[in-house]
Amino acid sequence: MKIPKRAAFFISLSVIILYWLYVIIFTASSVPVLPDTLNAILLSIVKNKIIFIIAVIVLLKLEGDSFRGLGFRKEKLFIQLLFGISFGFITWILVNIVFNPLISAVNPHEVKPVSDILNYMKEPGSIYLWIPVVMLAAFSEELQRIFVLTRFEKWFGKYGLYIAVIITSVIFGIGHLYQGTNAAIGTGIGGLFNSFVYLRKRSAIEVIVSHAIFNILSVAGAYMMNKA
Repeated sequence: MKIPKRAAFFISLSVIILYWLYVIIFTASSVPVLPDTLNAILLSIVKNKIIFIIAVIVLLKLEGDSFRGLGFRKEKLFIQLLFGISFGFITWILVNIVFNPLISAVNPHEVKPVSDILNYMKEPGSIYLWIPVVMLAAFSEELQRIFVLTRFEKWFGKYGLYIAVIITSVIFGIGHLYQGTNAAIGTGIGGLFNSFVYLRKRSAIEVIVSHAIFNILSVAGAYMMNKA
């Protein structure tokens, strides 16, 4: 049974706003403590990301939209993948080599988070567990971002899109406060870059691949830091 467009609009908008409020109220006010074991944290990430993916699929169905409408296209797939990989390296360099050192210089006395995610990236064998998980996270997080950007543009025009770009980047940063304030700011900047990557050609594949490459490089970098 197809519901009226107006009802679908209010449902999607309500879900988005409630999620934003949840992140702001619960995540920003009290930084979450990570689980005690590697398996627990990986399962937690997978569970959360799958829930987000299912939520987006359901909301898309309610609005009568499809994945293609979000920018999942087969045309020139190789070019999309190539640009995605390139943007992943560029974003990683900009965030980790340019912006993060600047942020650390401005806030050199940051309080370390209660549990540091780097502690879960010490055993060399566990990197093979992290890589598929961070790839799933990239897919889920960019699917969320694209859904919000396209909904706000559809509902409120170009100014809605501008607002969505800013808010999604801020929320993305807040959602990573468990890594520390400086890392959260850098992550928010990375989220802003990802919005631009998507809006460049409206290619969901480009931005998902870019985010996945960023995550993989970050995991590899974390293992190298722990090894040093």
